[in-house]
Amino acid sequence: AIVVIFGLMVSTLLTLVVVPTLYVLMESIQIRLGDLKRRYQRWYWAPYRTLAEHGNE
Repeated sequence: AIVVIFGLMVSTLLTLVVVPTLYVLMESIQIRLGDLKRRYQRWYWAPYRTLAEHGNE
């Protein structure tokens, strides 16, 4: 009986606390990686944008 009760408590804890926490962490990591990718792309293409703007003069 004690093992069953302990198992129910652990499974409830995993379901209600651990899984949502992991979901939120993964989502925030994905958002940060997207921001980092956009910043890198802007930095990488900045010289080409400058050259293109001056080439139209």
